[in-house]
Amino acid sequence: MENVKAIVYLYGASSTHVIGRSQQMALRLAKYYKVFYITLNSYREKKNQNTNFSWKDMDEEDNLYMKTSPFLIPFSVKFKIIRTINGYRVAKQIRKILNENNIKEAELLIFAYTPISAEVIKHFPNVKVHYDCADDFTTWHGINRSHAAIYREYEKFILERASSVSTASNQMYEKFVNRNKNVFHIPNGADTELFSQTNIKNEKIKQIQKPIIGFVGATPGFLDVDLIKNIALKRPKYSFVFVGPLEGLEESLGYIKNIYLLGRRPYEELGNTSIILMFA
Repeated sequence: MENVKAIVYLYGASSTHVIGRSQQMALRLAKYYKVFYITLNSYREKKNQNTNFSWKDMDEEDNLYMKTSPFLIPFSVKFKIIRTINGYRVAKQIRKILNENNIKEAELLIFAYTPISAEVIKHFPNVKVHYDCADDFTTWHGINRSHAAIYREYEKFILERASSVSTASNQMYEKFVNRNKNVFHIPNGADTELFSQTNIKNEKIKQIQKPIIGFVGATPGFLDVDLIKNIALKRPKYSFVFVGPLEGLEESLGYIKNIYLLGRRPYEELGNTSIILMFA
């Protein structure tokens, strides 16, 4: 990325998420550029602030600066004027960051991680843009038609504006390959050093009856809770172990004897935790 000295990451995973693509990507970019990683500050995020910020489990690079957006006005899905105001306020924050760090707009790359970044990008017509599409936001479980339409509009704008696009899946690559001249596929990977550990340290997992069916990661709203419940009840001799944010799973699954909800674990423990879950 010629002439780029700094990257603004819009918007990275928040404090309610486990370590994932956005954090790992930012850590690696910070080896070469100043990275200002901006997370959303909204009513929804405030409501969910019941877990420690997952970055505490990782070593931050010297070039990585954690930032939180100004508090976003709610009801943005219903009112375009609110989306416009929210975008303007984040753009104002970015300009302040640039001034404080002596960075010119010509030296900046905006790394868009979600379609809503479009409202901010509109304020920087001459700044380079890269869109990293980790998912098909227009078809997310639980969003209504109005929300999906907004995402499609924003995505169209970003695809036309971005100088390059990366996708986490082949499906998204095929969707975008004819809509931008520079689309490439970067699949999600793994921390091979972390997950090559063989020393199982978690005593609680050692005591769980085998065979184990395990899951390590985020447990978002589209998890098929009814399916898991039915399988667990029909297979009482199997243990079903979930490692990650619970997000309401305690109420829906916690009463089943062969389901174990271990909650969020420190990042450095995930390697040896995953080993016993995968090979038990």
